[in-house]
Amino acid sequence: MKLGSYRQIIPNPHGKEISSELVKEILKQANISVKEWLAA
Repeated sequence: MKLGSYRQIIPNPHGKEISSELVKEILKQANISVKEWLAA
């Protein structure tokens, strides 16, 4: 995941898609709103 100069690597040992709920939780912990993320 990348937003501007911010880059976050999300490990995915299962090789499947990451759920939208997990993405939302990661964004929440990074203090990035979904709206801000989608606008990037």
